[in-house]
Amino acid sequence: NIRGQYLYISKSGYNEKCRNLYIREELPGCKIFYNNEERGEVVHITNFGASDIVEVKATNGEIVNLPFINEVFLEINIPEKKIKVDYFDDYL
Repeated sequence: NIRGQYLYISKSGYNEKCRNLYIREELPGCKIFYNNEERGEVVHITNFGASDIVEVKATNGEIVNLPFINEVFLEINIPEKKIKVDYFDDYL
């Protein structure tokens, strides 16, 4: 029984079938884009149980907390360090 246990995989275990997967520690430093305009950068990720919260330092200096859900995070491109989001202004 592995319930309650941690499961580990090395990054070298990724392959072409895993191209849409990423490790949450890879997100800090990624630029956030909303409507094709850079709006900030991921600085931290926190888990509050129900879902992760992504802390973004907006280009205006404000800290914006975005829920890490599919409706907000539309596309994540780790090699290019770019993330496309929706509803960004709703969280300002």
